[in-house]
Amino acid sequence: MSNFSGCKCPVCQQPFQDGDDIVVCPECGAPYHRDCYHKHGGCVFEDRHAPDFEWKPAPGEVPPENVAPNAASEAGPSFNQDPSQHLSGREIPCPRCGAMNPEEYLFCEVCGSPLRRPAPSYNENSANGAQGPAAYGPGSVPGQDPFHIEGLPPEVQVHPDEELDGIQARHWADYLGVNSAWYMLNFKQMQATGRKFAISFSAFLFGPFYFFYRKMWLPAVALMAANLLLYVPDVLQMMIWAELPAAANVSQQLVRSLVAVSSTLSLILKFLCGAFAVYLYKNISAKRLRKLLDNQNTSPELLRRAGGTSKTALVVSILFVIALSYLMTFLLFGPALFASGPVI
Repeated sequence: MSNFSGCKCPVCQQPFQDGDDIVVCPECGAPYHRDCYHKHGGCVFEDRHAPDFEWKPAPGEVPPENVAPNAASEAGPSFNQDPSQHLSGREIPCPRCGAMNPEEYLFCEVCGSPLRRPAPSYNENSANGAQGPAAYGPGSVPGQDPFHIEGLPPEVQVHPDEELDGIQARHWADYLGVNSAWYMLNFKQMQATGRKFAISFSAFLFGPFYFFYRKMWLPAVALMAANLLLYVPDVLQMMIWAELPAAANVSQQLVRSLVAVSSTLSLILKFLCGAFAVYLYKNISAKRLRKLLDNQNTSPELLRRAGGTSKTALVVSILFVIALSYLMTFLLFGPALFASGPVI
């Protein structure tokens, strides 16, 4: 049996002790107390099983050492067959330790790791018949590991059992969906350093539309209202230029001053969104996640539906702004503007 002393069981979160009855997931190598494994009904990382996923101990946990040749035999019936049945004479390398094993073996006789990964599964009932293996969150790239960012050292990466704001990262990954790896990495740095600043070009460029897309409803509505209010001086200036009667008594100097102030405030607001949107997103999401996780029947699918992104909200908010713009133009400048046709 592998020496998993110091590592935590993914189900009960209790460290393994010498003498514990431990089983290993045949797909990813994650260790469990035998009772926990059967109680949960399988591996907690089942929806992440893919050719590029392999269980690793969390930062600070004691890594597996002194692996015995029969480590894989603890997890269940579908392991290496009787050695006398291996008659092909061909061998394959272990993807983890490099040791050569008979090609009929399912698990390495040296480290116990799976010698093969399952082929990607396809959802026949999905809208896209070519959809790849399930990944965390709606819109995720099929097969993408939300706990790995290419080019970053392992100690910087977020581990599935690591806690961010008291919530396990695997729950965060379910909830966040698209770009969960990037968000969790920023959340981890904020937790470690206490800083609240993180650059988000999406929030800077798109303002309230970003918040609608990420389902932050209250900040989205407040930011939309603020932007519309800051646009009022520009409308007044256009009314003066168009020599509308309603703006005949409005001071042009006052309007120019208001336009300058509103433009400055609008730019400041954009920078604030770009700098603190991620921190705000973390706090809002943490509150929602805690409420969801208080329910013992919470499933990964429920977290994905509650979190992730909303293309519908994004489209509706954009259409609302376009419709409001046309409505204001019509009310201020009259139907004649539309009836006169294009000016060449």
